Amino acid sequence: MTGAARRRGRIGTTLRRALAASLTVAAAAAAIAIVDRSFDETEARVIATSLGFAVFSSMGAAGMALRPRSRAGLRALGTVTAALSAGTFAALLWAVWGDADAEVPARVFGCAAVASIAASHAALVAGARRADDSRLVSFLVVTSIGLGIVDAVAAAAPISGATGDVDEGLAQAMAVVLVAFLLTTALPPILRRGGPAAAATPRTPAEVLAARVVEAADRIDALCADPGDRRVEIRRECNRLRAAARGMPAH
Repeated sequence: MTGAARRRGRIGTTLRRALAASLTVAAAAAAIAIVDRSFDETEARVIATSLGFAVFSSMGAAGMALRPRSRAGLRALGTVTAALSAGTFAALLWAVWGDADAEVPARVFGCAAVASIAASHAALVAGARRADDSRLVSFLVVTSIGLGIVDAVAAAAPISGATGDVDEGLAQAMAVVLVAFLLTTALPPILRRGGPAAAATPRTPAEVLAARVVEAADRIDALCADPGDRRVEIRRECNRLRAAARGMPAH
């Protein structure tokens, strides 16, 4: 296992532990407030901070998962997603622990949160792409990411105060965009499971080989990121690559 893989594994382990700790703190604070029948401002801030860390660290993890990928574009998206998640958590701390009556921290946090959601969605959708995706699936993936950006901008505009009240017509249009966004996000994984659209696009032997190589490489990357001893699984993936190169069925 390389040094980079070990570092990724340690980062993943640390992130999981921190996530578990933050959820535990939030649960403990809520339980104490319930037992004491008191729910003061400090306890509310502790719960909000702990839950916020859990949420935005999960979003950041979606970005970190793209860092080992071979494509420069995916790595850049992963970096942006992780950075946005960290920045959003910092904005949350500012909004929660700063001046309760200040409007700017809340607006900054709201805009940052919307951007983080859009980035993590893009990271998840783009990271799930396969080499053997049909043109329809690829189109849906790109459309889903684009609609997510449109929704984020539309939500951030009133949050930031850049626009006033949203009229009914614009609200209806954005609702339609949201429905299309949800549809284009849900369809690609369904079509990848052998649906009519996926089956309608035949693949050449070279495309099948390329798909197997990419999938095996992604699995090896994931195994290398694990801090445990995964030599047996890595060796199995290498054997699959050799079998694919020889035109044999993978086991």
